[in-house]
Amino acid sequence: PQCFLGLVQESGGPSREHYQAFIDVLRRDADTALAAVRLVLAQPGITSQMVDNLNGMIHLRALLTDVFLVDEMLRPDADHPLHTPPDDADSPPATS
Repeated sequence: PQCFLGLVQESGGPSREHYQAFIDVLRRDADTALAAVRLVLAQPGITSQMVDNLNGMIHLRALLTDVFLVDEMLRPDADHPLHTPPDDADSPPATS
């Protein structure tokens, strides 16, 4: 997490608070997912049904989504820089 914040600061991205708030979410998701994995590992035998249920857990999926989001923002070959301000052309047309 600190590495992620360091990269944000180096890039001159938006305020650190937004990123810190997301890192707090990532930590909670990681702690919750780890608890589920540890519970399965503590069993005397692991069945395929346990693994299927673990794979389907919203907590594990949330953690993976968090990681994919961070990865997308930090990829050096991404189509967009770390932060791109909204463009008026990207806004929906005004309705009257």
